[in-house]
Amino acid sequence: MERSSQRLVLFDVDQTLVSIGGGDVIALNAAFEQVHGITDAFREFTFAGGLDLPLMIEAYRKWGIMTVGAGEIPDLSEFKPAYFEHLIRTLETWADGMVCPGVPDLLESLASDPRVQMGLETGNFKESAFIKLHRYGLDVFFGEGGFGGDHFERREVVASAIAKCQERSGRIYSPGEIFLVGDTPRDVEAGRANGVRTLAVGTGNYTVEELGKLNPTYVLPDLSDTERVLGLLLGC
Repeated sequence: MERSSQRLVLFDVDQTLVSIGGGDVIALNAAFEQVHGITDAFREFTFAGGLDLPLMIEAYRKWGIMTVGAGEIPDLSEFKPAYFEHLIRTLETWADGMVCPGVPDLLESLASDPRVQMGLETGNFKESAFIKLHRYGLDVFFGEGGFGGDHFERREVVASAIAKCQERSGRIYSPGEIFLVGDTPRDVEAGRANGVRTLAVGTGNYTVEELGKLNPTYVLPDLSDTERVLGLLLGC
């Protein structure tokens, strides 16, 4: 691989690129009831900044379906296909979701710049991340990333995203050439843990003031000012 002077921009999915408005939770509950017979299984769970793998471990422990010890992973071979199918069906007619402000224009601009590679760093399973993005026509901008169905910690998701994007492109990025864009403190912390720059956006459950206290590289209310965001990400 050759060292690149380009940019790798990693995006979180939920509340950064798209807001599903609870459609994914409906699908999770439907799948859990279908497979395990438990209604409204995720009603008390917190999702912001979380990862799907630890979420499933917590659910299996909570409902006593199986004992999951430290480092152990429950058998999700029935649950995952059921969840993905319910998610597709739910989002087909789902009216409460939306693309976050400025996202289409920003992704179009980044995709047209030969210096830029884009990837995902998301708490979702890989399949559910692309189902959500496909619903709003954004999946075409992404080919690789790190996913919360494969890891226990957000910093591991980011590290995986960097490694996979480098492998896909054949480039090696220095930490200063990588930006992580996300809406939660966990995104900022995971970026810092990997030594990369961060752009925090207030389109989720955290305000600009709350995110700013974590000292991200930059913080904005949203991604609607395309020229400004491009200037920050590309150093223009």
